[in-house]
Amino acid sequence: MSGAVAGPLLILVASAARILSVQLEYPPRSLVANEQGAVSFKVEVLASGKARNCRVTSGSGFAALDKATCDQILTRAIFEPAADANGRAIDSTLEGSMNWTIPPRAKPGSEAVRPPVG
Repeated sequence: MSGAVAGPLLILVASAARILSVQLEYPPRSLVANEQGAVSFKVEVLASGKARNCRVTSGSGFAALDKATCDQILTRAIFEPAADANGRAIDSTLEGSMNWTIPPRAKPGSEAVRPPVG
Protein backbone atom coordinates (compact mmCIF):
# COMPACT_ATOMS: atom_id res chain seq x y z
CA MET A 1 0.00 0.00 0.00
CA SER A 2 1.22 3.43 -0.86
CA GLY A 3 -0.57 5.14 1.99
CA ALA A 4 -2.67 7.28 -0.36
CA VAL A 5 -6.18 7.86 0.86
CA ALA A 6 -9.01 8.21 -1.62
CA GLY A 7 -11.36 11.05 -0.82
CA PRO A 8 -14.04 13.11 -2.45
CA LEU A 9 -13.09 15.14 -5.49
CA LEU A 10 -13.23 18.85 -4.73
CA ILE A 11 -14.19 21.14 -7.59
CA LEU A 12 -13.99 24.87 -7.04
CA VAL A 13 -17.04 26.60 -8.47
CA ALA A 14 -16.26 30.04 -9.82
CA SER A 15 -19.84 30.80 -10.80
CA ALA A 16 -23.09 29.08 -9.88
CA ALA A 17 -25.74 27.97 -12.35
CA ARG A 18 -28.56 30.42 -12.89
CA ILE A 19 -31.82 30.74 -14.74
CA LEU A 20 -31.47 33.18 -17.61
CA SER A 21 -35.15 33.17 -18.49
CA VAL A 22 -38.34 31.19 -18.01
CA GLN A 23 -41.71 31.86 -19.61
CA LEU A 24 -44.22 30.55 -17.08
CA GLU A 25 -47.79 29.61 -17.88
CA TYR A 26 -50.19 29.75 -14.94
CA PRO A 27 -51.99 26.40 -14.55
CA PRO A 28 -55.57 27.09 -15.77
CA ARG A 29 -57.23 25.20 -12.90
CA SER A 30 -55.16 27.13 -10.37
CA LEU A 31 -56.12 30.39 -12.02
CA VAL A 32 -59.84 29.60 -11.80
CA ALA A 33 -59.48 28.34 -8.20
CA ASN A 34 -57.48 31.47 -7.26
CA GLU A 35 -54.54 29.33 -6.06
CA GLN A 36 -51.37 31.24 -5.25
CA GLY A 37 -48.20 30.42 -3.37
CA ALA A 38 -44.45 29.95 -3.34
CA VAL A 39 -42.80 26.71 -4.43
CA SER A 40 -39.15 25.96 -3.61
CA PHE A 41 -37.32 23.52 -5.85
CA LYS A 42 -33.98 21.88 -6.51
CA VAL A 43 -32.84 21.01 -10.05
CA GLU A 44 -29.68 19.60 -11.61
CA VAL A 45 -28.21 21.87 -14.28
CA LEU A 46 -25.85 20.03 -16.62
CA ALA A 47 -22.75 21.54 -18.20
CA SER A 48 -24.75 21.64 -21.45
CA GLY A 49 -27.27 24.01 -19.84
CA LYS A 50 -30.00 21.35 -19.86
CA ALA A 51 -31.95 20.67 -16.66
CA ARG A 52 -32.98 17.35 -15.14
CA ASN A 53 -34.25 15.84 -11.91
CA CYS A 54 -36.29 18.74 -10.59
CA ARG A 55 -38.00 18.21 -7.26
CA VAL A 56 -40.12 20.37 -5.01
CA THR A 57 -38.43 21.01 -1.66
CA SER A 58 -41.22 23.13 -0.17
CA GLY A 59 -44.68 23.12 -1.68
CA SER A 60 -47.29 25.82 -2.06
CA GLY A 61 -50.11 23.72 -0.66
CA PHE A 62 -51.55 23.34 -4.17
CA ALA A 63 -50.57 20.24 -6.14
CA ALA A 64 -51.11 21.92 -9.52
CA LEU A 65 -48.71 24.78 -8.71
CA ASP A 66 -46.11 22.40 -7.29
CA LYS A 67 -46.28 20.17 -10.39
CA ALA A 68 -46.25 23.13 -12.79
CA THR A 69 -43.09 24.48 -11.16
CA CYS A 70 -40.89 21.50 -11.98
CA ASP A 71 -42.65 20.75 -15.28
CA GLN A 72 -41.98 24.28 -16.50
CA ILE A 73 -38.47 24.53 -15.05
CA LEU A 74 -37.55 21.40 -17.02
CA THR A 75 -39.24 22.39 -20.29
CA ARG A 76 -39.28 26.21 -20.46
CA ALA A 77 -36.31 27.55 -18.50
CA ILE A 78 -33.04 28.56 -20.13
CA PHE A 79 -30.01 28.05 -17.89
CA GLU A 80 -26.46 29.27 -17.73
CA PRO A 81 -24.47 26.35 -16.29
CA ALA A 82 -22.08 26.69 -13.37
CA ALA A 83 -18.40 27.14 -14.20
CA ASP A 84 -15.27 25.86 -12.51
CA ALA A 85 -12.24 27.99 -11.64
CA ASN A 86 -10.97 27.60 -15.22
CA GLY A 87 -14.23 28.84 -16.70
CA ARG A 88 -15.35 25.40 -17.92
CA ALA A 89 -19.04 24.60 -17.66
CA ILE A 90 -19.78 21.94 -15.03
CA ASP A 91 -22.79 20.00 -13.75
CA SER A 92 -24.30 21.49 -10.60
CA THR A 93 -27.44 21.79 -8.51
CA LEU A 94 -29.53 24.94 -8.41
CA GLU A 95 -32.02 25.77 -5.67
CA GLY A 96 -34.69 28.34 -6.28
CA SER A 97 -38.30 29.28 -5.80
CA MET A 98 -41.26 30.36 -7.89
CA ASN A 99 -43.81 32.74 -6.45
CA TRP A 100 -47.10 32.04 -8.20
CA THR A 101 -49.21 35.22 -7.95
CA ILE A 102 -52.26 35.87 -10.09
CA PRO A 103 -52.01 39.29 -11.76
CA PRO A 104 -55.11 41.44 -11.03
CA ARG A 105 -56.26 41.50 -14.65
CA ALA A 106 -56.00 37.69 -14.90
CA LYS A 107 -58.40 36.98 -12.04
CA PRO A 108 -61.69 35.51 -13.21
CA GLY A 109 -64.43 38.14 -13.23
CA SER A 110 -62.07 41.12 -13.22
CA GLU A 111 -62.19 43.68 -15.98
CA ALA A 112 -59.41 43.73 -18.52
CA VAL A 113 -56.93 46.57 -18.23
CA ARG A 114 -57.37 48.94 -21.17
CA PRO A 115 -54.56 51.02 -22.60
CA PRO A 116 -54.93 54.79 -22.32
CA VAL A 117 -56.67 56.45 -25.24
CA GLY A 118 -55.00 59.34 -26.95
